[in-house]
Amino acid sequence: MADTPDEVGSTSDDLSIAVTLVGGTFIDVGQPLAGHPDGMQDDDVHPTARGQEAIAQTVLGKLSDAGVPG
Repeated sequence: MADTPDEVGSTSDDLSIAVTLVGGTFIDVGQPLAGHPDGMQDDDVHPTARGQEAIAQTVLGKLSDAGVPG
């Protein structure tokens, strides 16, 4: 799996702190498309329909793991 870019790690850290400060629950979904080029369009920025589904399933799984009702 690819390493997390520094800016992603930094942004996630900042967001986690902000969410915690307001009493929320930060859920890190990681990078579900890392290592799966078929999940990305040719521009390597936007996910394909398959990539969008992978992201959705990852988010739903993490929310469930955190006890967030669905």
